[in-house]
Amino acid sequence: MAVIGKIRKHSGLLIVVIGVALAAFVLGDLAKTQSSGPSDVGEINGEKITYKDFSTRLEFNVENEKRRSGRNNLSATEMFYVREQTWK
Repeated sequence: MAVIGKIRKHSGLLIVVIGVALAAFVLGDLAKTQSSGPSDVGEINGEKITYKDFSTRLEFNVENEKRRSGRNNLSATEMFYVREQTWK
């Protein structure tokens, strides 16, 4: 019971400590995502391929495959095939 009394007595300090720890966690994660570093996913014939370029080309190829097959969705196997073809 004495421990609970001490916690109640210093509850303001406890709230401040928890708030600072939470803010440090959020700010640390935010700083990490902003400085993600190089976004290259590979290199083909000496040309670096960025994630954005690959993702754009993949979306284009997925839409073409959907139009070709006449369906709105592709199966996981078909998506794997399109992803492999895009990379090649």
